[in-house]
Amino acid sequence: MLICFTFRKTGSEAFILKAYASFCAIKGQKPLFVEVKRRDGQPFLADGEGKRILFVSVTHSGEITACALSERPVGIDIQERKKIDFAAVSARFFSKQTEDEKEFYRLFCAAEARYKADGGSFFAAMKKGTEGVRTYELFPGYAFAVKGEEEVFLSECHE
Repeated sequence: MLICFTFRKTGSEAFILKAYASFCAIKGQKPLFVEVKRRDGQPFLADGEGKRILFVSVTHSGEITACALSERPVGIDIQERKKIDFAAVSARFFSKQTEDEKEFYRLFCAAEARYKADGGSFFAAMKKGTEGVRTYELFPGYAFAVKGEEEVFLSECHE
């Protein structure tokens, strides 16, 4: 799985195609003609016949946009950490209550990534905690999570 980041807000379709070029370069593959399609609101890359060739997940927060491409279902989320009533929100929605800002955003990103990868109910994903989801502190002031089975490669993508 490749996760591309850019440090500015960007349109998702052009960014997905740029990430696909990076994905092919890392895999040593010649890029195919692909189109960004959507099913139930989720983007994916399709070949010229409309067949899914890669799963896609896109997220943005603050000035960071990220895109994950994978051969299996994938979900990612990034959140710029902001001050809110962590205890009240976590008590209502998460499997455990927390007043810690970093823990709150770790749980929230994990839920969002799980929801994007697995579908179903976002609120059910919030109750499942971080099991099966990898969480990271890649950039100061941000939390990041990925739900996917493949090894992760990170790349900065420029448009």
